[in-house]
Amino acid sequence: TDVLVDGFQKTGVVAAGTGLAADLLRVTVVGQGPTPVTAQNGIQVSGGAVADAVSCDVSAVDYTGSGWTAAGLLIFGPAVADFDDCTVDHCESSVYFADGSGSFDNGQVTNPHGDALYAYSYGAKAMVTDRPLPQPFETGISGTPDKTAITVSITGSTFVGAGVTDSWGPSAWGVGPTTFTVDDC
Repeated sequence: TDVLVDGFQKTGVVAAGTGLAADLLRVTVVGQGPTPVTAQNGIQVSGGAVADAVSCDVSAVDYTGSGWTAAGLLIFGPAVADFDDCTVDHCESSVYFADGSGSFDNGQVTNPHGDALYAYSYGAKAMVTDRPLPQPFETGISGTPDKTAITVSITGSTFVGAGVTDSWGPSAWGVGPTTFTVDDC
């Protein structure tokens, strides 16, 4: 509760591991801004963890190198994360559900330098997409892609792009079973 994280190298806040339940309230994460050094992640939930995040803010998480994407909010499955009243500003991939489930409700994404929100199910064909993939802090600890069905819902949220070439608003791509719902946005 009421935490500020800045000046970090790879990931601001991580909740990872089967059996871990995390509650994040008013957590603010400030990245390095555009950098070719590290594909940062602001808040990461992974490796079987479950998290509820309320009134959290992530900004300036933007990787300019190649091969990966930086994620403001990264849900790297297996994991479940629900975000309510959270803001993501000036991040490369603002919200990225990669083989993870959850929700983004009453939130705001502004000035993404890449995709606003992306739900991606690896399914049977691991890591096949034309979008840059996120890089969690440690793949072995974070979990590995599997064929688990994912469910992502977005309600009452606002997405304002920055006019970046080839950027997407809320979108989903699934080889595995995927349920993607967007309401009142």
